[in-house]
Amino acid sequence: MTSHEPFDEHASRPDGTDSRLSGAAAEPAGRRAGRGSVGDERSDLNLSVTAVVLAGGTSRRFGGAHDDKLDVSLGARSVLDSTLASLPTPWPVIVVGPPRAISREQVTWVQEDPPLGGPVAALARALDVSTGEWIALVAGDTPRGGHALPGLLDAALTMRATSTSCLDGAVAVVDGRRQPLLAVYRADALAAACEAIGNPAGASMRALLASLALAETPVDPGDARDVDTVDDLAFHRARGAS
Repeated sequence: MTSHEPFDEHASRPDGTDSRLSGAAAEPAGRRAGRGSVGDERSDLNLSVTAVVLAGGTSRRFGGAHDDKLDVSLGARSVLDSTLASLPTPWPVIVVGPPRAISREQVTWVQEDPPLGGPVAALARALDVSTGEWIALVAGDTPRGGHALPGLLDAALTMRATSTSCLDGAVAVVDGRRQPLLAVYRADALAAACEAIGNPAGASMRALLASLALAETPVDPGDARDVDTVDDLAFHRARGAS
């Protein structure tokens, strides 16, 4: 994913949380959402969700073949445009990174401070301008990531309704590993965690999320697959941009 650290590391659950928070879903979140559990049709819940797309990293792991992998074409769309297209249409979107040509309308662009300061700095900047109660987070180089987010939101809401613990969100899990850049978080919990970190530049997602109680939710591995190599690029081109 677009960042400076390996975000597929498996972080431990916070102490004292409900044991059901680990492996909260028996099937991929995106598939449950496909049955209409959460998404555009759940507007009656008056949920306030802001999608945050992290697009400020480098392309070093992409082999240097492209100056900006987010601009690489997957066919009809670029990598970043595909990520944006995968997000639910009603959600407002904040993209953290340098502005690029995109087709999605009504996107708010902000820049982390300092530039290339890492994902925690980017999140902190997005929280400065977001008004949503929930933050739906995805890395800009995850072309199908948005398809998993409604299911993750569904998992978080379900667990909050049934668990005695205070749940702070739901994080995607692939092959037993957390994917913290594909997750939904309560905005106030995330803001408190950012404040506790202090200077967000260069801070790790593991440190940021250490105090949060998260439902670990399986997702379709293809939806969580980012573009780090030419093989990843070939996968998404073969599967379709979105």
